[in-house]
Amino acid sequence: MVSDLSIWLIILVGVLATEPWRWAGVVFSKNLDENSEIILWVRAVSTALIAALIMRLLISPPGSLEEAPLIVRLLSLLFATLSFFIFKKRLLFSIAIGLAAFLIMLWALPV
Repeated sequence: MVSDLSIWLIILVGVLATEPWRWAGVVFSKNLDENSEIILWVRAVSTALIAALIMRLLISPPGSLEEAPLIVRLLSLLFATLSFFIFKKRLLFSIAIGLAAFLIMLWALPV
């Protein structure tokens, strides 16, 4: 069993490993132009990484999500994406619609 001291030590190490980099990003980002080539490249790479993660979760999901049919997962993504653009890019709303579509299809379809 992990003691209270160990938990605080783990938290401290985690904070010390990440916080200096965050503060360095804040300090150095003040002089960056958000339309510069490097920032546009970073934005494109981060968008591609998120898209790849979403596709990995759809095609070969971990755990119990694997039991859901591929068509249900793809249609849920389609509903979430369409609602994102229809309802003025409200992310939480589109996530809720995608989840609702997923659950309704799982309930309605014999799996």
